[in-house]
Amino acid sequence: MSRVLRYLRSAIEAIRESLFFVPGLIIIGAGLAAYVALRVDDTEVISTESIPLMVTVNLAGARTILATVAGATMTVAGIVFAMTAVTVQLAASNYSPRIVREFQRDRFQQVVIGAAAGTFTFCLLAMSSIGISPSEDVDGVVQPRLTVTLGVVFGVVTIVAIVAFIDHVVRRVRVDQVIRNTADDTTSVIERVVPEESPGEPLMERDLPKGHGRAVPAPSTGWIRTLDHKGLADHLPEGARLRLDTSVGGFVTKHLPMATVWVDGEGEPDVDIDDYIEIGRTRSLEQDPTYGIQLLVDIALRALSPGINDPTTAVSVVRHLERPLFEVLRRQQTRSVVYGEGERVVFDPTQPGHDDYVVMSLRPIITAGKGSTPVLLAVVDVMDRIRRGLDVIDRSERARHLDPEAELIATEAVTLPDPDRTAVRDRLAAAGFEA
Repeated sequence: MSRVLRYLRSAIEAIRESLFFVPGLIIIGAGLAAYVALRVDDTEVISTESIPLMVTVNLAGARTILATVAGATMTVAGIVFAMTAVTVQLAASNYSPRIVREFQRDRFQQVVIGAAAGTFTFCLLAMSSIGISPSEDVDGVVQPRLTVTLGVVFGVVTIVAIVAFIDHVVRRVRVDQVIRNTADDTTSVIERVVPEESPGEPLMERDLPKGHGRAVPAPSTGWIRTLDHKGLADHLPEGARLRLDTSVGGFVTKHLPMATVWVDGEGEPDVDIDDYIEIGRTRSLEQDPTYGIQLLVDIALRALSPGINDPTTAVSVVRHLERPLFEVLRRQQTRSVVYGEGERVVFDPTQPGHDDYVVMSLRPIITAGKGSTPVLLAVVDVMDRIRRGLDVIDRSERARHLDPEAELIATEAVTLPDPDRTAVRDRLAAAGFEA
């Protein structure tokens, strides 16, 4: 992957999270639309006969209508700006500060903000030009005005969009919707980056290069968002072996080591990894499904905190963790050894395995919810369904990764009252876990 493509992808990701780019394009389009409409009015090629619904007014009426639309649009647009700010604040305080990213990427929100600003821009530019252009009133004769018609249409569309946006925000801010969207995004990443079948043997400790190698410094400071293992392996020096000490989802600091390289023979190996790695200021879901799982777990932990004490939300998170966790367990572990041409090899021991995914998904919730019977029962139900699903697709050996969490649940259930403790242990036994 070339550096240009990497920068392009970073720019696209930044645009998706920007609340300025799409509205900026709409504002520019509104300015062009005002210019074209004024020029069309000047040519007098449009009449009420050709377009019966055309608004026809004199110059004073045109200015009044456009001023009214501009003022009303910006007044109502304040609702959009206020709701956007409140939504972000609510998401950060009630769910997780990291979940704000999902609200920034809301394309409908970006379009509505742009529609409000664009309508105001159109009316303002048109109002400032009407009366200067050649299409003047002659002896009080009323002339058709495409500019005024478009101003009215844009105003109506903007008001409808703002009403739809209010409905959209009310639906989107619901915690179940936030959890579902995050779980769906995480599952999509797993389906894209985790292979269906193993492309090679899993990396063992004995396979890692031994001895003194040369440290490879990180090109910049931030989170590793994407990493092209194959491209890096193909462009290592002949016979080189490179071990990544930090992979996708990890944090690196400029000039500090992020990998180690070994090259047979004398001389210092020349390794430039900048073309094959993307480092950003924030983590990204693009190649990092563990980030999506972390977002879901964060929501559950916030719900189980003493200040909120909302086990129902935690149970919802557990239910939605079922699909991404099952998708991981039914797939092979991510390949940790990538071979390039000429005996070039990249080792990535930091990539998570099945055990890591199970632990990061369930253990924090089990620990935080040890005093909540509904949360523990929900975790057992999810593990039971995952186990039975693995049996169906002949991956039953993968279910052993769930056993430590079942043991932890049985241990944590000791603190529950007798009826609840018995219910948890009975459910574990019914699911086939040792209680």
